[in-house]
Amino acid sequence: MQMDVARTGHLRQLKLLFREFPVVALLGARQVGKSTLARQLATSRRGPVTWFDLEDPTALARLADPARSGAASRRWRDGFIRTFLTRDIPELGSLVPAATLRRFWSMLAHWHGQRWNGGEFGRAFGISHTTVRRYLDALTSVFAVRQLPPWHENIAKRQVRSPKVYVGDSGILHALLGLTSREEVVSHPKVGASWEGFVIGQVIQLLAVRPEQCFHWATHAGAELDLLVTAGGRRYGFEVKRAEAPRLTRSMRSAFETLNLRASGCDSCRHRALPDGAEGARPASRKPHHGVEALARPWPCLKPAAADLTRASAPAAAWSISIPAPRRTALVRGAARRR
Repeated sequence: MQMDVARTGHLRQLKLLFREFPVVALLGARQVGKSTLARQLATSRRGPVTWFDLEDPTALARLADPARSGAASRRWRDGFIRTFLTRDIPELGSLVPAATLRRFWSMLAHWHGQRWNGGEFGRAFGISHTTVRRYLDALTSVFAVRQLPPWHENIAKRQVRSPKVYVGDSGILHALLGLTSREEVVSHPKVGASWEGFVIGQVIQLLAVRPEQCFHWATHAGAELDLLVTAGGRRYGFEVKRAEAPRLTRSMRSAFETLNLRASGCDSCRHRALPDGAEGARPASRKPHHGVEALARPWPCLKPAAADLTRASAPAAAWSISIPAPRRTALVRGAARRR
């Protein structure tokens, strides 16, 4: 029989904190009694209490889409941006004025998915490139921005040495760009870059890899790879396109041969709705390369798609990437459409 230990002192402290702060976090190692203490607090309070277990799919579904409309979602995101810049960032020790960081973040949204150019940002703000780089690193340190560092290979080709930058959350990106509706998103010039950043974030999360394992690669001759992941002594490459159908490109083949990739991946968004729970769109059916199935074993979320191969010894195969979509939501051209 399980017996809960009464923690009178901890409960008293929690009640005091809740009288002073709207949100209180319980931090600690696993299995030390955080959930038990939270339940004891809930049962001791008068009035209705709502309990959310983040390991329960039902509770996660209730939290997945708290906004009742696109306009309400936009108001929430605008409020988050304002509070984040005026209160949260200064509390972390930043001395940069909130208005300056807001202009920088908005400019970065228009730079989403491109290689960092500190000189251009510095000229726009009238400051040095080292100062704007500190702005970039500050937003990266609080997960508001994602930087993909460049991968360097010992080859004769001249390689790009600047990181690629992405606004960390696609919803915040759209708010910074002034976009509210799906129609505004899909007609905006940055919709392809928005889709790229979203897919890269999902791939990194699904693979459960650390930031220091993730890179981009490009040469000045034009060859590039959106995401390069190193794991278990191997290299995996991913190219993201918002296109009618995924296909192997000359750039992907160049990356595969130059970087000695274990697998080269291509993810695209087709111009059609997907059924609830469907995987990403796959290219026209052809017989996959015999080695593709083995390559998928380290990461079950990667499904071998039909390979765009003209012969059995072709160097790479195309992949589809299974990205779990929220319930009753279909991905259309990189945007979420409610059913």
